Amino acid sequence: REGFDDHSLSDFRRWLREFMNGQFGFLHFSERPDASLWLERIVELSRREGIDLRLYINPPHAMMLELIRYCGQWEGYEAWKREVTRIAWRNGREPVPLYDFSGYNLFTTEPVPGDQGGPESMQWFRESSHFLPVLGSLILARIYGSDNGTEPKVAGFGVRLTPATVEQDLAAARAAHGPYAAAHPVL
Repeated sequence: REGFDDHSLSDFRRWLREFMNGQFGFLHFSERPDASLWLERIVELSRREGIDLRLYINPPHAMMLELIRYCGQWEGYEAWKREVTRIAWRNGREPVPLYDFSGYNLFTTEPVPGDQGGPESMQWFRESSHFLPVLGSLILARIYGSDNGTEPKVAGFGVRLTPATVEQDLAAARAAHGPYAAAHPVL
């Protein structure tokens, strides 16, 4: 298996510290209005050209979600999810399917190697923001409906976001944060 085989919790924490110190530029969701404009253009082009566009929100490891919260960016992260949902459902026209694989679920909360007796390697993630192909296959099965009955059904994984469900999805993530943070006081 690929992934954290040669990594430890200290490597995972180092990567998170680098992220937190600004070496990665996607923490400031609200400071990128051009990103929304580009997404709107892509959605409009797909509608106009009859392209079967499907959008999804990546599943970061729960430690990444904790870092977003720790850095004071949670409200911006929620606003970004609302904005993506708005764009997917713009003007009440035929919506572009939008799936949310983020949040706290069986996959995103998997133990990190070296964390409280955790495994030697991770089954679902390479590191905190990059998942392994096995999880990618589950994402594609959910998005394209190719689930052959063998895929695990996991609450909060691949939730279809609509204007009617986005607030419920955000509330579920907020509610799951407390128990996860209490059990994993890493930051």
